[in-house]
Amino acid sequence: MVWNTDLKSTPKFVLLRLADFAADDGGKVFPGVKRVARDTGLCLRAVRDAYRVLEDCGVLVMVAAEDPANHLPREYRIDLDRLRELAVASSPTADELDIPTTPPPAPDAVPPGISCLPPRHQMPHPRHQMPYPPAPDAANPS
Repeated sequence: MVWNTDLKSTPKFVLLRLADFAADDGGKVFPGVKRVARDTGLCLRAVRDAYRVLEDCGVLVMVAAEDPANHLPREYRIDLDRLRELAVASSPTADELDIPTTPPPAPDAVPPGISCLPPRHQMPHPRHQMPYPPAPDAANPS
């Protein structure tokens, strides 16, 4: 669902990481900002800004505030209904995408009915081929 939203790349990336932590119902999302920044390779400010964008659009909802005394980060939940709304609103129809039903063949494609040679790395090198006598026929031993 996250892929089908029209979120910008950084909030979408952060939401994808948060979705990895979430339960199936979207709850129990409690990685700290530092953890998400480390996992995504983003700076702390970018992750905080992404959280703010996700909260503003209603996808990320804070459930419990941070508790520094007990070393607990904020707990969030992903509002799956709001996420579905964003995904439906931004997903184009097949006509809008203008995708042909059958893609045209690649210019270097082999025409149908012609068998292809194996990949070059699987073919024996001509210098390494040695003429072997034919294998004896098991049905007609001489």
